[in-house]
Amino acid sequence: MRSVRSVCFLSDCRGRSFRERQALVWAKTDYHCWYCGVNLRELTGRWTSDHQVPVSRGGSDESSNLVPACDRCNVSKRDRTPDEHRRAMVDRWRRDLSRILGELRRVASWLPDAPVTPEKLQELADIDAYLQTASVTFAGERQ
Repeated sequence: MRSVRSVCFLSDCRGRSFRERQALVWAKTDYHCWYCGVNLRELTGRWTSDHQVPVSRGGSDESSNLVPACDRCNVSKRDRTPDEHRRAMVDRWRRDLSRILGELRRVASWLPDAPVTPEKLQELADIDAYLQTASVTFAGERQ
């Protein structure tokens, strides 16, 4: 995984300083993570530039292929394309939500006064149904 620091040979960035190259990539989303939308200026952790199409999959180091990403998103994307990453995210959300729904139903069944109402369970089930057909758009694509 390369950060923008190691991308020093961008054809449209030659002769520019590290800060200028960094600003070109991050300005694409007004300094927000392309994938989750977190404000990179306020992020205390590491942030990087990510290859949308990984170099290992034929992507280039051109700035058009680089997007700002928080470290968490960059690591979770790995060497997937954006579409593959979207599918993996939705699958993870569905698994997590199914697990949570199962736990809530289990707790509700043996705690008669549990704060889990049938309406709340239905609301979560509706979210799960939505995720079955959801189309995920990354924060950087909303502009």
